Amino acid sequence: MTPITCLLRPAARSAAQLVGALLCDAGVHPGQEQLLQALWEHGDLRQTELAGACGLDPSTVTKSLQRLERAGFVRRAPDADDRRVMVVATTETGEALREVVQAAIAEADRLALAGLTDEEKETLKGLLGRVQENLARAGAERPAPASC
Repeated sequence: MTPITCLLRPAARSAAQLVGALLCDAGVHPGQEQLLQALWEHGDLRQTELAGACGLDPSTVTKSLQRLERAGFVRRAPDADDRRVMVVATTETGEALREVVQAAIAEADRLALAGLTDEEKETLKGLLGRVQENLARAGAERPAPASC
Protein backbone atom coordinates (compact mmCIF):
# COMPACT_ATOMS: atom_id res chain seq x y z
CA MET A 1 0.00 0.00 0.00
CA THR A 2 1.30 3.47 -0.90
CA PRO A 3 2.13 5.60 2.15
CA ILE A 4 -0.25 8.53 2.62
CA THR A 5 2.59 11.04 2.74
CA CYS A 6 3.64 9.85 -0.72
CA LEU A 7 0.14 10.57 -2.01
CA LEU A 8 -0.29 14.00 -0.43
CA ARG A 9 2.53 15.82 -2.23
CA PRO A 10 1.54 14.88 -5.81
CA ALA A 11 -2.12 15.57 -5.02
CA ALA A 12 -1.25 19.02 -3.65
CA ARG A 13 1.03 19.70 -6.62
CA SER A 14 -1.69 18.68 -9.09
CA ALA A 15 -4.24 20.87 -7.33
CA ALA A 16 -1.86 23.85 -7.39
CA GLN A 17 -1.10 23.31 -11.08
CA LEU A 18 -4.80 23.14 -11.92
CA VAL A 19 -5.64 26.32 -10.01
CA GLY A 20 -2.63 27.98 -11.64
CA ALA A 21 -3.83 27.01 -15.10
CA LEU A 22 -7.35 28.26 -14.34
CA LEU A 23 -5.96 31.62 -13.17
CA CYS A 24 -3.33 32.10 -15.87
CA ASP A 25 -5.51 34.39 -18.00
CA ALA A 26 -6.18 36.58 -14.95
CA GLY A 27 -2.44 37.11 -14.48
CA VAL A 28 -2.31 35.23 -11.19
CA HIS A 29 0.66 32.88 -10.94
CA PRO A 30 0.52 29.52 -9.13
CA GLY A 31 0.47 29.98 -5.36
CA GLN A 32 -0.41 33.67 -5.48
CA GLU A 33 -4.08 32.89 -4.97
CA GLN A 34 -3.20 31.66 -1.49
CA LEU A 35 -1.72 35.04 -0.57
CA LEU A 36 -4.70 36.89 -2.03
CA GLN A 37 -7.15 34.62 -0.20
CA ALA A 38 -5.37 35.31 3.12
CA LEU A 39 -5.51 39.07 2.53
CA TRP A 40 -9.20 38.90 1.62
CA GLU A 41 -9.90 36.86 4.74
CA HIS A 42 -7.78 38.82 7.23
CA GLY A 43 -7.41 42.27 5.68
CA ASP A 44 -4.09 44.11 5.62
CA LEU A 45 -1.28 42.03 7.13
CA ARG A 46 2.35 42.47 7.96
CA GLN A 47 4.42 40.51 5.49
CA THR A 48 5.52 38.05 8.18
CA GLU A 49 1.91 37.58 9.31
CA LEU A 50 0.90 36.86 5.72
CA ALA A 51 3.63 34.24 5.41
CA GLY A 52 2.47 32.66 8.66
CA ALA A 53 -1.19 32.69 7.65
CA CYS A 54 -0.27 30.78 4.49
CA GLY A 55 2.25 28.47 6.14
CA LEU A 56 4.97 29.73 3.79
CA ASP A 57 8.59 30.73 4.13
CA PRO A 58 8.92 34.54 4.28
CA SER A 59 11.49 34.55 1.43
CA THR A 60 9.01 32.75 -0.84
CA VAL A 61 6.33 35.28 0.07
CA THR A 62 8.64 38.19 -0.76
CA LYS A 63 9.16 36.98 -4.33
CA SER A 64 5.45 36.33 -4.85
CA LEU A 65 4.52 39.71 -3.40
CA GLN A 66 6.95 41.44 -5.74
CA ARG A 67 5.16 39.84 -8.69
CA LEU A 68 1.72 40.66 -7.28
CA GLU A 69 2.82 44.24 -6.69
CA ARG A 70 4.19 44.60 -10.25
CA ALA A 71 0.85 43.27 -11.54
CA GLY A 72 -0.97 45.91 -9.47
CA PHE A 73 -2.84 43.37 -7.30
CA VAL A 74 -1.27 44.34 -3.94
CA ARG A 75 0.66 47.21 -2.44
CA ARG A 76 3.24 47.15 0.31
CA ALA A 77 3.94 50.04 2.63
CA PRO A 78 5.95 50.49 5.83
CA ASP A 79 4.00 49.86 9.02
CA ALA A 80 3.07 53.09 10.80
CA ASP A 81 4.39 51.75 14.13
CA ASP A 82 7.58 50.13 12.80
CA ARG A 83 8.90 51.47 9.50
CA ARG A 84 11.13 48.38 9.10
CA VAL A 85 8.05 46.18 8.74
CA MET A 86 6.05 46.01 5.50
CA VAL A 87 2.24 45.84 5.52
CA VAL A 88 0.54 44.22 2.55
CA ALA A 89 -2.90 45.20 1.25
CA THR A 90 -4.87 44.37 -1.86
CA THR A 91 -5.50 47.12 -4.39
CA GLU A 92 -8.78 47.77 -6.18
CA THR A 93 -7.45 45.65 -9.04
CA GLY A 94 -6.61 42.89 -6.57
CA GLU A 95 -10.04 43.12 -4.96
CA ALA A 96 -11.62 42.77 -8.41
CA LEU A 97 -9.93 39.35 -8.73
CA ARG A 98 -11.74 37.91 -5.74
CA GLU A 99 -14.60 36.32 -7.70
CA VAL A 100 -12.25 35.01 -10.42
CA VAL A 101 -9.92 33.41 -7.88
CA GLN A 102 -12.73 31.92 -5.84
CA ALA A 103 -14.37 30.55 -9.00
CA ALA A 104 -11.09 28.92 -10.06
CA ILE A 105 -10.68 27.31 -6.65
CA ALA A 106 -14.30 26.11 -6.73
CA GLU A 107 -13.75 24.62 -10.20
CA ALA A 108 -10.57 22.86 -9.05
CA ASP A 109 -12.51 21.47 -6.08
CA ARG A 110 -15.31 20.30 -8.37
CA LEU A 111 -12.85 18.50 -10.63
CA ALA A 112 -10.87 17.03 -7.72
CA LEU A 113 -13.98 15.69 -6.01
CA ALA A 114 -15.76 14.39 -9.12
CA GLY A 115 -17.49 11.10 -8.43
CA LEU A 116 -17.47 11.45 -4.65
CA THR A 117 -20.71 11.59 -2.71
CA ASP A 118 -21.45 14.55 -0.45
CA GLU A 119 -20.74 12.32 2.55
CA GLU A 120 -17.38 11.24 1.09
CA LYS A 121 -16.47 14.88 0.40
CA GLU A 122 -17.18 15.86 4.00
CA THR A 123 -15.29 12.83 5.32
CA LEU A 124 -12.30 13.66 3.10
CA LYS A 125 -12.27 17.30 4.24
CA GLY A 126 -12.36 16.26 7.87
CA LEU A 127 -9.64 13.66 7.46
CA LEU A 128 -7.35 15.95 5.49
CA GLY A 129 -7.82 18.64 8.13
CA ARG A 130 -6.76 16.22 10.83
CA VAL A 131 -3.80 14.99 8.77
CA GLN A 132 -2.68 18.59 8.22
CA GLU A 133 -2.96 19.36 11.94
CA ASN A 134 -0.98 16.21 12.83
CA LEU A 135 1.77 17.05 10.34
CA ALA A 136 1.95 20.69 11.45
CA ARG A 137 2.20 19.64 15.09
CA ALA A 138 4.88 17.04 14.30
CA GLY A 139 6.84 19.60 12.29
CA ALA A 140 6.69 22.14 15.10
CA GLU A 141 7.91 19.52 17.58
CA ARG A 142 10.82 18.52 15.32
CA PRO A 143 12.54 21.59 13.94
CA ALA A 144 14.45 21.04 10.71
CA PRO A 145 18.19 20.45 11.10
CA ALA A 146 20.39 23.46 10.33
CA SER A 147 21.61 21.76 7.14
CA CYS A 148 18.14 21.65 5.53
